[in-house]
Amino acid sequence: MNQQEKARRRRVIIVVIALLIIGMVGYGTLVDTWVSAVVRALLLIIMVLLLFLVLKPMDQKACTMRPTPFGEVHQVGDDQIEEAQKNAGTLQLVDLRQAKLFALAITAPSDVRKRVVDSYSLGERSVRQTATIEAFVRKQFNGGSNGSNSSFAPVLFPILTPPKGRLLDNLEVVGSDGEALPVLTYRESVYVAISVLRLLLTSACKGQIDVDAAGMTPAALKAERNAVKLIITRNTQSKKISAEDIRKVRVEIQALSDPPQQAQGSVKAATLARKLAAGFVEKVAAHYVIIASVKPGDDGRFVIRASQTLIPDLQLQPTKFKWLHKSVGSITVALGSRPVDITIDIENASTCQSYHLRVEGVDGMYVAEQEAIEISETLDKWADGAPTKPHPRFQKRLGQAEGHFYVRYFPQPAQNERPRIRFRYSETPPGSLLRGAVTSAACLFLVWLIGAITNFNTDPGTDAPAVLLAFPAVAATWLGFDRRGGRLVEGTFEARRGLLYSALISIGAAGLFMAHKQIDNFGTPLPWSANLLGVQDLYWAMLLLFAIANFINLGYKCMVDTWEYCELAGRPQVGNPIARRG
Repeated sequence: MNQQEKARRRRVIIVVIALLIIGMVGYGTLVDTWVSAVVRALLLIIMVLLLFLVLKPMDQKACTMRPTPFGEVHQVGDDQIEEAQKNAGTLQLVDLRQAKLFALAITAPSDVRKRVVDSYSLGERSVRQTATIEAFVRKQFNGGSNGSNSSFAPVLFPILTPPKGRLLDNLEVVGSDGEALPVLTYRESVYVAISVLRLLLTSACKGQIDVDAAGMTPAALKAERNAVKLIITRNTQSKKISAEDIRKVRVEIQALSDPPQQAQGSVKAATLARKLAAGFVEKVAAHYVIIASVKPGDDGRFVIRASQTLIPDLQLQPTKFKWLHKSVGSITVALGSRPVDITIDIENASTCQSYHLRVEGVDGMYVAEQEAIEISETLDKWADGAPTKPHPRFQKRLGQAEGHFYVRYFPQPAQNERPRIRFRYSETPPGSLLRGAVTSAACLFLVWLIGAITNFNTDPGTDAPAVLLAFPAVAATWLGFDRRGGRLVEGTFEARRGLLYSALISIGAAGLFMAHKQIDNFGTPLPWSANLLGVQDLYWAMLLLFAIANFINLGYKCMVDTWEYCELAGRPQVGNPIARRG
């Protein structure tokens, strides 16, 4: 929002405030003043809504501002392709063994990654993800000075492959000892990718007759240039990396000719190199590669932990009517309610042989429901080299706060699926639902009591009933809306909405009592001389009905949640070495 828009916003606010102040003044008798006060209150609400509608376009413009308001993102020119290839060759960041290991870790990561544990820690609006990767490097990929018989030399290991355009927040990479590992810069990562591609293509051209000094055929040089162009292209709004462009380069690499038939060993090696190169380009063309330098142990095993901060999508409270979706969702946020479920992609599950997803527990909440989304077709597939189909399972729900999903031999997801895991949380009793139920019960009792009293005496000679009727509103504020935590999953919308209803009912009852006291012949009796729990006035009966409905709703949900928690927590576990007496 620029200075002119800010000045315009201030002028609009000043004009509206001035109109509101003028409209607050009233004249006339007590009854006229009371009626005009109601009218002015309605006008006040209308003016606030109009103010929101007038200022919304400016606020919307500020919300939709691009994250890169610095003009168009510049692409690397075609003249820089040869420069990048030259620099990558000069630096010699990897040898052929390391190149094959790196390409294998990109194209078939489960051959290198044995176990991945994704742990998620929930914050107020963000989530901290920690991916613990246990990997194994076979001796044939050892780049040490004495070959496969020596201790392992440091390797360049691809940790993450985020899509181009995604910004990683607070990335930290450490080894098994907790010490920070060096992570390559973007330029270094590009040079590594180009070097790996060159070595793979050189291996694919080995034994050919028409190779140049670098060991490349003309067809391989053309394919390399097109591939490097995709690797260094930035994925922007104006320049999208299309799947068709990637497919063309992949076909070019796969179409490279085999060595002469007499070199039987070269044919097999060239075929493998082409396969690795084609899969490698398909992955790195659309993704960045986060690379760390790590030294495996003498047995070829090592552990890496990569942590980053994620900002989950906020899905507002769903409704049956689309036009109410944003309004109800905004009310949910305004009441201070947090989401009660979280859905997580398991994109790392297909990159390893054994995968764990853990969502750290939140105090005062327990896992009430857990499910897998868009996963059925993927579970019918076989992962490469797997002895069986995928074997997934959840930790049994026992009223615990931690969510745990496990799967092994998970293949690449089916084309029309995006596997995710959803955990729905409920509050551990007693929670905000109990506070809401107690407040609604107090509201119901006071509304019923004062409403029944007014049947016999509309002016008891004291304002104590008005003070008593205001108590639920104060209690609702103290028990619910003033409690702000630092957790993504917190207080349910049902509880916050019930507290709001209790506050509104109690305020309405206090105002109704004062109206009965101050205005002669105020109120309307129920028809046919009926009464509701002894209340004969129509207005008091309406408030009492609202109070009853609010109490039944909150009380029922509180009882159901308490029963569900006790049922889950009381499940027996075979062979469990720990028991707790409630």
